Amino acid sequence: MMMEENSSHALSIGSEEVADSTEDAEMRNELIRIANHIKATLGCLYGREAFYQKAFAAELTMMQWDVTVEASMPVVHTTLTGNSVSVGNIFIDIVAEHQHKGKFFIEFKNVRNINDKHRQQAKFYARNLGIDGFVLNFTTEDSIELQRITR
Repeated sequence: MMMEENSSHALSIGSEEVADSTEDAEMRNELIRIANHIKATLGCLYGREAFYQKAFAAELTMMQWDVTVEASMPVVHTTLTGNSVSVGNIFIDIVAEHQHKGKFFIEFKNVRNINDKHRQQAKFYARNLGIDGFVLNFTTEDSIELQRITR
């Protein structure tokens, strides 16, 4: 499929539509290609998203991406008096960065369908990391579900 340089289309994210540039579409297609290869290789590993995560990190690394698995992100609470207090850390499945292609995160799931709770979790990551990302579901069926999450 050939696309013009300035063409775009929309990806559905829940009930929200977002413009998707050619570069974003190419990235999305590449992620789906990797995910399909991993699913074909590993099959359906019920409740074992960590295996998919590690395989995905290996694939991205082979493609010259800098990959952090279980990237730590502090959670900060602002008290009533205005002080910031660290209340712990959360861990993002993968944060990947490429010198020419940008930076994104992936939150992996191994459930029947991506739901609002999964999207809200990823939206929290996107806002706090300041980057867009994806929820990637290796469904309990023979399919892949990928949803783009914007800041």
